[in-house]
Amino acid sequence: MPYRQEKLNSIFSTLLPQLIAEEVEFPANLLVTISRVDVAPNLRSAKVWVSCWPFEKSTLAIEVLQSMHQVLIEHLNRKIKLRKIPLLLFRIDDSEELAEKIEKTVDTLILS
Repeated sequence: MPYRQEKLNSIFSTLLPQLIAEEVEFPANLLVTISRVDVAPNLRSAKVWVSCWPFEKSTLAIEVLQSMHQVLIEHLNRKIKLRKIPLLLFRIDDSEELAEKIEKTVDTLILS
């Protein structure tokens, strides 16, 4: 991975959770965290992987984040000096949900 891409991954992974905590208001009983950020090699976009609890409200969290996209870009622009901030593409990180399903499946196979 090129150094610049790696550096931007690190910066975005640090700044985005802070900005989201300060600027984005989620519905009650919804916990949202940024699990990772993957900036594209051409630096034009960044996939932002979001974990939500409860998982069933993940699509709502993505909708809220997408509605605040421009505000987040403006804040990132103030903090990072880049010619153009990458487009933020919010994605649901379902790795914990999948791990839980696999664990339940394994438990039922062992118990039967």
